[in-house]
Amino acid sequence: MADLSHGWGGNSQWRTGFRRDYRLADRLVYNADAALDPTPPHPGGPDPSTDVDLLRYRCSTLVDHGDDQWVWDSHHVEPTAPTVTPPE
Repeated sequence: MADLSHGWGGNSQWRTGFRRDYRLADRLVYNADAALDPTPPHPGGPDPSTDVDLLRYRCSTLVDHGDDQWVWDSHHVEPTAPTVTPPE
């Protein structure tokens, strides 16, 4: 994955949209704003699990997916692990 703001001039990073992730009580939300304006997946695009890994970690983890992965318009929601409170 590549940062879209690099190589486009001195003020380009200020014009790049922000990605907002949230940790809520029961779920993790990655790239929340993309859910408000969904785009259909590209035909012949990557396996959806590839998008999830790139959204979650913001980079390739086990396999080098190269620089051409486009997950800027994708979003993902997953449940959080239950929190166990130790007994008093």
